[in-house]
Amino acid sequence: MLGELGSGVGSIAIVASCGRRRTPRGVWRIAVARVLVVDDSGDIARLMCEAVDLQPDLECVATLSSADDLEGAVRQHKPDVVLLDLCMPGRDPLDAVRAVAACASSCRVLLFTGYLDAEAAKAVLDAGAWGLVSKLAPREEVLEALRRVASGEMVFDGEVLDQL
Repeated sequence: MLGELGSGVGSIAIVASCGRRRTPRGVWRIAVARVLVVDDSGDIARLMCEAVDLQPDLECVATLSSADDLEGAVRQHKPDVVLLDLCMPGRDPLDAVRAVAACASSCRVLLFTGYLDAEAAKAVLDAGAWGLVSKLAPREEVLEALRRVASGEMVFDGEVLDQL
């Protein structure tokens, strides 16, 4: 995927991390973080994937409706970040976080939940996730959390961290 913003010297070429392409001299390259969205609500997964794809620096590579096949999807799609619903039927998402860390150490997991509390944040930390974000947060905050986790920062809601 290669898109250009502007023309001539100083233009920005957006190059997905899945393919390396030569860019003309004077064109800047923006790293694109690959995101896999996992939520048992198909509507939420689809909407988050669409929101991710509207960003020049993020790309949704796949969606899943459960954590049951997460390791296989991580191997296949090679995401930089997995946005994973904390409460879903099927495989325990925290167990899936540990499994992803074991099979793809470069992939980071950001948990996504409808509720935030200190107990959940502690469990997320203990499992090895890179953060916890509320489904009730504005979409821009969730997208910024994905960017920060992709860049190597841990992201947790400030109120929850104060309780830890």
